[in-house]
Amino acid sequence: MAAKAHKGIVWDEANIAATYHPADKDYGHMKINEPNTPYAQPLQPDEEVPPMSLGGSHEGPMSHGEDAWSSADEESHPQKHDSKFDSKRKDHYNMRKALEDAKRLMAQEDEDEDEKKDAK
Repeated sequence: MAAKAHKGIVWDEANIAATYHPADKDYGHMKINEPNTPYAQPLQPDEEVPPMSLGGSHEGPMSHGEDAWSSADEESHPQKHDSKFDSKRKDHYNMRKALEDAKRLMAQEDEDEDEKKDAK
């Protein structure tokens, strides 16, 4: 008995390459011209850090070696600010009150709808 040749799919790989990957096709890779990232050379061990200027006579909080922000806050805003903030935060996050208000409003809306239906 003669062996039968199995016919299957035959791919024309040369045609596929020519169709989907032509030699002269530009795939849209684009060169973006951007300036280089600014880079400050590291200081040599014998160099000092140059002073920074903001353009005015303003001195930063660390210019005197102390924590100027915390001392200024304590002097100008005593504990009253924190308690006021805490009370506002508690009012804002009072979920029990919010749920009660929502239930009350929903009940009122239901009553209003019932009255409108009865009036028709």
